Amino acid sequence: MELQHSLCQRCEIAQAREEHKYREKLMHALNQAAEVLLTASEKNTMKALLRGMEIVGRCLDVDRVQIWRNEEIDGELSFVMRYEWLSEVGMQKIEVPIGLSAAYSSRPGWLEMFLRGERINAPLSALPPSDAAFLGYYEMVSIVILPLFLDMEFIGFFSVDDCRRERVFTDEEMEMFASAGLMFANVFNKNLQAEKIAEANRQLEAALEQALSASRAKSDFLSTMSHEMRTPMNAIIGMTAIAKGAESAERKNYAMDKVEKAAHHLLGIISDVLDMSRIEANKLELQRAEFDLRAVLQRAVSLIEFRIEEKQQRFSMSLDGSAPSFYVGDGQRLAQIVTNLLTNAVLYTPEGGSVSLSVSAAKSEGGICELRFEVADSGVGIPEELMPRLFEAFERADSSASCKQGGTGLGLPISKRLVELMGGDIFVESEAGKGSRFAFTAKLELASGESGDGASEPKGKFPGKRLLIVEDMEINREILVAQLDGAELRIDVAKNGKEAVGAIASSPGAYDLVFMDMRMPEMGGLEATRRIRALPESALLTSSGKRLPIIAMTANVFTDDVKTCLDAGMDDHIGKPLDMRIVFEKLRQYL
Repeated sequence: MELQHSLCQRCEIAQAREEHKYREKLMHALNQAAEVLLTASEKNTMKALLRGMEIVGRCLDVDRVQIWRNEEIDGELSFVMRYEWLSEVGMQKIEVPIGLSAAYSSRPGWLEMFLRGERINAPLSALPPSDAAFLGYYEMVSIVILPLFLDMEFIGFFSVDDCRRERVFTDEEMEMFASAGLMFANVFNKNLQAEKIAEANRQLEAALEQALSASRAKSDFLSTMSHEMRTPMNAIIGMTAIAKGAESAERKNYAMDKVEKAAHHLLGIISDVLDMSRIEANKLELQRAEFDLRAVLQRAVSLIEFRIEEKQQRFSMSLDGSAPSFYVGDGQRLAQIVTNLLTNAVLYTPEGGSVSLSVSAAKSEGGICELRFEVADSGVGIPEELMPRLFEAFERADSSASCKQGGTGLGLPISKRLVELMGGDIFVESEAGKGSRFAFTAKLELASGESGDGASEPKGKFPGKRLLIVEDMEINREILVAQLDGAELRIDVAKNGKEAVGAIASSPGAYDLVFMDMRMPEMGGLEATRRIRALPESALLTSSGKRLPIIAMTANVFTDDVKTCLDAGMDDHIGKPLDMRIVFEKLRQYL
């Protein structure tokens, strides 16, 4: 009996020694893992984390050690496998791929259990069937899952599994898991913060490079614009001086002809810059009016005819006979696109070369006709590597070529946006030294009847009608009055809004139409219009008994500017510099 008791004591002592030895082994492994993690440099954090996971895995004789991170995926909280160590046995099993994710909603009860700090420690045979099937797919036999918390926040979980035998891990082993998990969570968080900082740095570098690139592009653009605007201004100033000193009418007319062409060129540059501003502000819009396609094409061609003649180029134009003549849309913008493409074709085609314009009806359906416009030339062509930059704002495919040939580089970006607004696409085919072919499509609403946008002369007679021009600049008043000569209008002028209000208030029913400038001293056009509209109704009637129309004259031509005019009580809007064709259209419309 005493012998049996002695043997039992020896067994208990031996078992206690083994348990103590195992606890020391666990503690040593934990200390070793801690030393690896705490002494790792920032660049070796990932390597240290995997080494720490290996130390724990080999000490506990498990086949996988994994860290899963909580992430929001498609609006659901999910767990994603981010780090893994495998034993020799684990490597032979079905792989759990890095990045594998599952929503917590697919594992009922897990999220609530982990938020309470509870763990899973069991052979798969003891788990609910759905969990056993989910984990068993990867040939796990036993598993431990411990939730990870940092600053009271549940950030994911740490798991180990045995692919060879069923086991329940001891309290000592679970304590080691908990301690290791806390260390891993801190390193894991440190690595996560490093990732965020690195990503933020990458984004800052990308934003800085983008800003620098945009700054360089705009600096180049401003340099180009300075050259492009000074050139016609030099011609205007120089030719004006020549005209003043000219003794013969022929010499004077020659100089004034050059002034007119340079002024139109300068106006085109200013229009391009304004259009680009509208595009960047997303305020570029199309107008709707009936127009004659042939008249639009003729207008575009007339703008480049003198350049074709100067370079002795061959030009041809063909219009598909099946294409309808009249459409509803923005004929002026359509002409602008065609003019831009023709201008580039002439610019980059050498003397004696050829340029062609062709228009065809691609298809017509439901009152909408899709037209295809094509401009081809025998010019210098475009290298393939430069093609992607052709339609970028403030970018030019070949700065050196553009510098030699001139041009702002805005024509193609503006044309592309206009084409898109017309429901079409723009294409280019080119090869260096073999010319270029630009084509675009536009979807236009079919119209019937004659167009008000044809080639008719901007004339008209309005006998007995009285017009009030409100403009502070004397030269502008003088030019407009001179250009209206022959229209049989009675014209009065006011130098500011205050004089205009006084003239209308003192002569009720005297005026049939008011052209109102916007920016004037003493009282601007908006305030003057508001005060005029506040006058007694009798003062606001024309000689024919209609409401007195007030039309704004301003260089502010954005949509918001037009709306401001209308909100103040104006009836319409004309952009500066004044196009007399449009001025006469407004006169016909309101008189």
